[in-house]
Amino acid sequence: MAQKTAVLTWMRNAAPNYVDRMTGEVNATGLAESAANNFNLYENRTDYPIPEWVFDLAAEVAIEFEDT
Repeated sequence: MAQKTAVLTWMRNAAPNYVDRMTGEVNATGLAESAANNFNLYENRTDYPIPEWVFDLAAEVAIEFEDT
């Protein structure tokens, strides 16, 4: 739970860096991939899959950011 909170906080702070200049939308996939890299959240070292909850948090943050 603490890790998800840390990732969520990081994403909220990083979201402005992932705004597409053409659309004004947050690139949630890029945000999730960067968070996975930053926090070493990969499920394995073979094909480096990112857990689904990371993408879910990124989508949540993107919606929050776009609503402000």
